[in-house]
Amino acid sequence: MITQRQSLLVQVLLNSPHPLSVETLALHFKVSSKTIRNELKAINHEGERFKLKVISKPSLGIYIQDKQNAYWNKLNQDLNYINPQSRQYLVFLIALTHSKVSVQECAEKLYVSRQTLTRDISRCKQTFQLSQEMFKQTTHGFMFHWDEFNLRHLLIQTWLPLLPLELTITYLSQSFPHHYQTSQHWIKDVQTKSKIELEPTSYTLVLVLTTLLMIRCTLSLPSTMNVNLDDDATQRLQLIIQSSRLSIGSMQVHRHQDELAKLLLHSLCNALHISVNEEDVHIQSLLMHLKATLLRIKHQSFIENPMIEDVRVSLSLIYDVTQQCLLQFEKEHQLSFNDHEISYIVMHCGVLIQSLGTIDSQLKIAIVCPHGSATSQLLMNRLQHILPHHHLHGPYSLNEFEALRSHTIFDTVITTVALGIKNEIVVHPLLNLMDQDRIEKSVWNATYQKQCERVLQTYHVNQHEHLTMGMMLKPHQFQFSNTSLSWRQAIHKAAQPLLEEGRIKPSYIEKMIWAVDHLGPYMVILPHIAFVHAAPDDGVIHNGISCLRLHEPLSFGDKKSVEVKVIFVIASRAKEDMGLVKLIHLCEHESNMNTLLYSNSIQDIFAMKGSNQCEVRSPCKDQDDQLPKSSFQCKKV
Repeated sequence: MITQRQSLLVQVLLNSPHPLSVETLALHFKVSSKTIRNELKAINHEGERFKLKVISKPSLGIYIQDKQNAYWNKLNQDLNYINPQSRQYLVFLIALTHSKVSVQECAEKLYVSRQTLTRDISRCKQTFQLSQEMFKQTTHGFMFHWDEFNLRHLLIQTWLPLLPLELTITYLSQSFPHHYQTSQHWIKDVQTKSKIELEPTSYTLVLVLTTLLMIRCTLSLPSTMNVNLDDDATQRLQLIIQSSRLSIGSMQVHRHQDELAKLLLHSLCNALHISVNEEDVHIQSLLMHLKATLLRIKHQSFIENPMIEDVRVSLSLIYDVTQQCLLQFEKEHQLSFNDHEISYIVMHCGVLIQSLGTIDSQLKIAIVCPHGSATSQLLMNRLQHILPHHHLHGPYSLNEFEALRSHTIFDTVITTVALGIKNEIVVHPLLNLMDQDRIEKSVWNATYQKQCERVLQTYHVNQHEHLTMGMMLKPHQFQFSNTSLSWRQAIHKAAQPLLEEGRIKPSYIEKMIWAVDHLGPYMVILPHIAFVHAAPDDGVIHNGISCLRLHEPLSFGDKKSVEVKVIFVIASRAKEDMGLVKLIHLCEHESNMNTLLYSNSIQDIFAMKGSNQCEVRSPCKDQDDQLPKSSFQCKKV
């Protein structure tokens, strides 16, 4: 293997029509001449297996012999994964997979000096919190000096989550190919016998752990050359697999865990006001995931969700209510759900709500075209192709549509002539590309708004005391603006009070803008009102809320924009805060929404009243308080 710099050095020499001096190469790579000579020596050492050679002649310079040899490309593809940031992890892996490691041999393997390796070992010990008792180091070498079973426990519970997966896989597959391949066969055999298939990320984690445990088993039994797993390693891996995410099938769960998962399922569905139909494929998927989650918690296993920040932002409402439900469940059953587990559960709940609310999110669209039957039918056919999931009515003539308007309500009207109504989209009879773009954007906005309304109506709110806007905001945190702003500028201005108070960092504002830019305007939960936020780790110092009311609506977002007149910025660190849900229930009442959108009196806005406590209810226990039979019904608040 060669390093990235060595690979670039080979490329320069391959592309150069004439030999280059050491000094020229040193200047090009901004390193010393000694470093270049060492790099050339390393390249020649790695090239020996392919009979490749870099020639160095004092009178001529540095050049590559036999540039046409295809193995130069092979050498370049076999790129080393070693870099300054990775070396501490490689030091750890090398120590973990060998009984004792020579400092000199390790330094040569990592292409560094003994002094650099000593610093890497020090960083490794800090990163993995290795005490002198468990990690023995001398001037000649280093090794793990710890009880094998305790070491395996720490590997699973503490160390493995710290290791970069890609680097670890590369190291194991290249340094221990036989163990790596045997581990793959072992996992395949387990999956076949259990009729399951591990989700890709879980498979990678299990593969890494299986290979490492297999190597540890080999080290603990030096008298045998067999590559196998002992009973302890097998049991540990079986527990890990039981609590892993699956793409296909399900693992058998202990009865208590099964009952606990069903209880949690009912708690979540009750909180979101969804009846539990265990024959529904999405309910089954959520239940299977909850069983695995509880197993992970029981065995103190780990899982990472790479989309955790996107989930917190794009599914913020569902995240808040799910989190509150899980907090209550934690207290009742002495459990602890970390943020990654919560975000995965939120994703399953989001799919469930979306699937059950699909019918309610379909739009009723009228088609108006007074240009003859052929043109009208052509327009209708094209619209059916563009909008296959919505209810299209028509095509109507002007007289037919006027007769319908008095007793039929349409979400959107697509018309070839201007009608002067609010929800119309005027298009060319033959639909050009601009027309299609406007239709898709407008219908997306209307559909999204309907879905938001549906999600809002699923929240259970206990109305014990009255909450006012004045209890949520301080006067200096509310701003009126008569200036024409872009949506990015508006977010900056809306967040300014929290920034000045030291409640957020500038990075939090940039992350909010990034979220809208990449995830779309998912924060526009109520008509014309955006509840903007990002993840707590993106720069929240203290909880806080600020608000900007614009004189005229602006187009919020670029790709799928919606009109917005009020922007709330929410910064929250505490799980129990529920600031988003409280604000929504304060603003959703029609009279409060009109006051917020149109009143110029801050006193009237701060006097807006709503409910004070936004809680997730416990599962229904009384027969009369059972979940409704309908798969998706709303409860008034």
